Amino acid sequence: MSCYNSENGKIIIPSAKWAEFRKGLLTLWNAKQETVLADALRAHKAAEAAAKGKRGKVRQDALLLAIAQACGGTINQWGGFEARGSGSSWGGGRDDTQYEKWETITHLICDRTDGEVALKTPKKKDLTTFAITQDARIDCGDATVTFTNATKTVGWYVSENNRAVESAHDHWFAKALFAALNKMEWTRGSGGKIIGNDEYNRDSDHEGGGGNYVTFDFHPLTKAEKEAKARQNRSYGYSARW
Repeated sequence: MSCYNSENGKIIIPSAKWAEFRKGLLTLWNAKQETVLADALRAHKAAEAAAKGKRGKVRQDALLLAIAQACGGTINQWGGFEARGSGSSWGGGRDDTQYEKWETITHLICDRTDGEVALKTPKKKDLTTFAITQDARIDCGDATVTFTNATKTVGWYVSENNRAVESAHDHWFAKALFAALNKMEWTRGSGGKIIGNDEYNRDSDHEGGGGNYVTFDFHPLTKAEKEAKARQNRSYGYSARW
């Protein structure tokens, strides 16, 4: 069901954990880019082989189909990418992992001029990587994640779009980010809230309806919250010390 929504917030990381937190996530991002380059080189080789001896539109179609197949999909009747098994007539959606892979690899190995597609060899310098000790701004699907050293904060921004929040949280980097946040031991002065809203909430006409709402709240646990968490852990068979 359609639902236009958005989400944003800044979380202060405990000072003692900031360097480790930032380094771990940025290292993970950079490592992923290396796999992207390897995938792009394989797609480039496949596209060269598919286009060999062909000219004009036949060559163009062969190039694009080979790239799509290397990314786990095909080219549909409208000329767009379609992930295998997506059931989509236009490409599996922006939140589809295969669609994102295809989009990234196509950018790395193709130049388009006046509708013509020319292959180019992907290079490491074309990857989006970050120094693990510096500020960073990462665009990952429908979300933007920022790391700011001066304030030791990580920012999470999802612009309003149809099911943008769900799509943003499906991204592999978002999953890694929130896993790290959920494991964090929050200290006094650290933490923060992520605020969301959506079209159905805004349309609410009851008293107090229509406003922003908290989707995530990271903060040091009170004694009562620690006890409640321990009880919950015991109910699931976990040791209370966790």
